[in-house]
Amino acid sequence: MTGAIIDYVITGIDREDECCTASRRMAMSVRRRSFLKLTPKVGKKVEANILAVGSTHLLATCGGFDMTLSQRDLSYGMIEDLRERFHPGEKKTAVLKEYDEENGILQISVKEARPHPFIGVETRYPLNCRRASVISGKYKGGVFCKLEEELDCLCTYSLYQCDEDFNIGDQVIVVITKYDYARKLVYGKIVSKW
Repeated sequence: MTGAIIDYVITGIDREDECCTASRRMAMSVRRRSFLKLTPKVGKKVEANILAVGSTHLLATCGGFDMTLSQRDLSYGMIEDLRERFHPGEKKTAVLKEYDEENGILQISVKEARPHPFIGVETRYPLNCRRASVISGKYKGGVFCKLEEELDCLCTYSLYQCDEDFNIGDQVIVVITKYDYARKLVYGKIVSKW
């Protein structure tokens, strides 16, 4: 949590040794009470503070609730390592997805606080167009190629190409082959390296 900004309530002071004790749990309880007075509504924008970041998940706090967020909660595009884009101490705008009062669980989405990059994709990336891209990840035989910061193209290889020939970070040329409007995905085929 180095670099994180956290709340705490001072519970004791030792003036002789010049130190004090504090409780984060008490501070979180105070934050929760004031947050819940505003009656959290689904779709409302809230602020989340990042406490710690790992390669695939991060710990954030919002309204007195701690939560673990994955790449799916943070970005529309593929992020190979969250530590490259997120850092302890940062504040992010998020959207309240759900509040389970009975279990005291709050769910948020940082990515949904921004417009979906799929909107207008047909204009920016027409079918059969070729675009320079960078391989941002591989998953179960599919290759994620970055078109924009938040927009990936899920690609397959062309004939005579194999997975071993391509690595994350390689620059490639892709051709856009189809859109999935229901899932808001762009599909393509890798034509070559460049």
